[in-house]
Amino acid sequence: MPADRTLRSRLDTLQRPLLRLLHEVFGLSPAMVTGVSLVLSLAAAVAIALRHLPIGLILMAVSQIFDGLDGGVARVYGLGSPAGQKLDTMADRVAEVTIFLAFAVAGTVPIKLVILALVAIALVTSIEQRSGFDPGFKRFVRQNIVVSVASTFRVDVALEVGSASESVTVSEAAPLLKTESGELSHNMTTERVNSLPVINLGSG
Repeated sequence: MPADRTLRSRLDTLQRPLLRLLHEVFGLSPAMVTGVSLVLSLAAAVAIALRHLPIGLILMAVSQIFDGLDGGVARVYGLGSPAGQKLDTMADRVAEVTIFLAFAVAGTVPIKLVILALVAIALVTSIEQRSGFDPGFKRFVRQNIVVSVASTFRVDVALEVGSASESVTVSEAAPLLKTESGELSHNMTTERVNSLPVINLGSG
């Protein structure tokens, strides 16, 4: 979405000094930043399970900062890849599971709520991404359209939601009719010109 891209671009601009520090000074790749975020999340889970809640919350906050920086490094330095996105998603899921379970172990949150939260996360993220469900719109076809010279032709299209199995194909041939001038042109190849019959008008 354009608004989402604009927001990310502004965030990257604000974070650029930190991104430069991570990548150019410390030589961290996006995957390494993701790894740092995951390690911090696991450390936060351990602290929470041991009932050191303030330390756990601080580690969670720092891990979330690194979780946002890996994408920034990937975008600014052109290091983004499907494998990196998959790694980031997997790291997020592992971090969420361990932290929720840590709250349950510490007795801060009932285990039933933890299970419900994990199921909700799985439904909203993993299952949706793997299904690739994007309904789009049904196919629209209008044939035998006659367009007159120097005229405007209107076609009203009703967009209906399609299913994941349907596809949209748009094709267009090179127009021969110039609607702005009414001229009609056709390209003649050399072979076709040479094949034209020759009429001899010489005197008999």
